[in-house]
Amino acid sequence: PGIDVVLGLKRVAGNRKLYFKLLWDFYRDYPAAVQKIQEAIAGKRAEESLRLAHTLKGSARAIGAFSVADAAEVLEAAMRNGEDPSHALAELDEAIALARTAVDAILRRS
Repeated sequence: PGIDVVLGLKRVAGNRKLYFKLLWDFYRDYPAAVQKIQEAIAGKRAEESLRLAHTLKGSARAIGAFSVADAAEVLEAAMRNGEDPSHALAELDEAIALARTAVDAILRRS
């Protein structure tokens, strides 16, 4: 749960080496994503917060972490529309935790 490995591999044309590199990058780079986005929002750095959410969305889609990508997209839309992002941030945080658990299990098996 949390990662669709089959679709993730399709996104990289079956290149397992690249896919596992992307999994590792995601595992390493995104545990603090929500905190960084919150800091950018609190610092009134709208462009930075949007860029962080957008980059996370793309990285998540690339590995098949569609719940993370969808949550990042909801957050991105909330920020663009001037809505309170609190709920979207909480959903994103939960999705990242689930995806990281899945990535950890995948990396341990490979």
